[in-house]
Amino acid sequence: MLMSAEDNQSAPKLDKLVHAEQLELLFQQSFPAIFTSIIVAALLTAILWPVQDQSTLIIWFTILLVTGLIRYFLFISYMHSAPQGLDILKWEKPYFVTLMLTTLTWGIGCVVIMPVDSPILQLAVLCCVGGMSGGAMSLYSAHRLMTIATIVTVLFPTLIWFLFKGDLLSIELVIGATFFFLSAVRATSMMTSTLRDKLALARQLKDSDETYRLAMEASQEGLWDWDVATGDVYYSPGWTRILGEKDIANTYSSWEDRIHPEDKPAILDSLRTHLDGKTTIWQSEHRLRNASDKWTWVTGRGQVVERDTEGKPLRMIGTMTDITGRKQAELA
Repeated sequence: MLMSAEDNQSAPKLDKLVHAEQLELLFQQSFPAIFTSIIVAALLTAILWPVQDQSTLIIWFTILLVTGLIRYFLFISYMHSAPQGLDILKWEKPYFVTLMLTTLTWGIGCVVIMPVDSPILQLAVLCCVGGMSGGAMSLYSAHRLMTIATIVTVLFPTLIWFLFKGDLLSIELVIGATFFFLSAVRATSMMTSTLRDKLALARQLKDSDETYRLAMEASQEGLWDWDVATGDVYYSPGWTRILGEKDIANTYSSWEDRIHPEDKPAILDSLRTHLDGKTTIWQSEHRLRNASDKWTWVTGRGQVVERDTEGKPLRMIGTMTDITGRKQAELA
């Protein structure tokens, strides 16, 4: 199937918007990593304090603390500016640079502070590095490149150290960690791909919904979108314009309270029938009290578009059309 010129132009924009949403999600879910990194580093420093050069430990921990503060202020600046849409992409490079500063400090630093004569403490260092790498899969899963870059820079320097150590146990640890890395790359790729597909679908639905809203607002019909569970309703400007209103509360009662007393029983009965799933479409001609305290004849149409696992209605959308002129003609 050939894509239209408009589709060809919109596809790159959609990719950028989805990428921006991935980066936004990355900022949201990785903020705790700043504090986790410092806490784990403090614990590792305390473990190695009796056997390792203390000035080396202090320097390593200080550098890690400084890089953590840099990332902290980056996150605070991002939250303060609250970028939207494609503006979020401007923050990708600073995020990546500050992330690499921290991960390189971890990767190279763990080799520097590695205790030479204590296999148990060496294993403790490897466990910390492996834990940080495993945590990266969940904290940075929204961005595949960030995840892989974090695992590589944190894990590989320590693996190389164990590889050059040369004994059988060290080589077995390296092999096991390598399999972990390959599994992490595969899992990260699948998670990122799935997340990206979901974000792309959500963006397309949002854009379609917004296009439909704008089209309805430009027409003579009114659009309404009812959250059945909460009772909240979106009424489009066209909907309020039909009734001559400027401000209408976004509630279900804003419609029901305006129904003519003679029409209300039949309308509510047909609405309940539709909500129960006994009809595919709800449609009704009825009168609503307008801003002039007179009656406006309208046709209401709607359909439940979302239900829960038990079949209870969650969301219903529809339109309202002014038919007062036709009704007056019929009466005449």
